[in-house]
Amino acid sequence: MVVDSLDDRSDSARVTLATNIRRLRRLRGLSSAELARQSKVGSATLSGLESGTGNPRLETLIALSATLGVPLTELLDGASRPPVTVVRASQGAHVSRSNLDLRFVHRFTAGGLDVVEFYEMTVTPGDPHLSQGHAGIENILVVDGRLRVGPTDDAAVLDAGDFVSFSADGPHVYAAENGRPVHAVLALRHSAEPRTAVTDDSAILAFTEE
Repeated sequence: MVVDSLDDRSDSARVTLATNIRRLRRLRGLSSAELARQSKVGSATLSGLESGTGNPRLETLIALSATLGVPLTELLDGASRPPVTVVRASQGAHVSRSNLDLRFVHRFTAGGLDVVEFYEMTVTPGDPHLSQGHAGIENILVVDGRLRVGPTDDAAVLDAGDFVSFSADGPHVYAAENGRPVHAVLALRHSAEPRTAVTDDSAILAFTEE
C-alpha cells in the first residue's frame, strides 16, 4: 500500500530515507541545493529529509526519485547498505577462448542505473585476440605484464599499473606483449537492462568471440 506521507511512528523509515537520499545525491555528484533545484523540492524540505526529521508527501518522494534516476522503492528500502561480499579465488565462472581467459568475480548495480561487472583477466602470449564488440564500457587495469588492448584501430599498450577505458561496441583487441602472460582486472559497465545472468558461462562469451 502506498501512503501519502511517513507518519510519526515511522522514525526508522525516516532515517532510511535520509540515508538513501544523501547516498544517491552524492553518487550523482549533486549538492543539496542542486538537488532541490532540479527536483523543485524546497531547500528546507530537502534539508529536513536528509536530516531524518522531515515528513515528506508522496509527490515529494516521486520528484526526488525521478531526479535521482531511481525507483521510488530505492529511496524507501532499508537494505541500501549491502552486506560484505567475499568471492574466493576458487569461485566464479571461467570462459577461455584462444589465449584469453576471463573469470567472473562480482556484479553490482550502480544507483539503479548501470550494472558493473568485475572480471579477472589473463591473456597469454600468442596471436592477438579479437572481440567483435558488445555493449558497455570496458575499464581495464593491468596488474602484471604488458597488454595491448582497445579498439583495433586505436589500441593502447599498457604496463603494470596502467589503466584504459573504452567503448566496447566495436571490434577490439587483446594481446600479450613481450612474450609474457598478462594479468589484469576488467570492470564492464553497461545499462541495467534485462540480460542473461552473468554467472552463466554463456553470458560472457561476447568477450571471447573471435
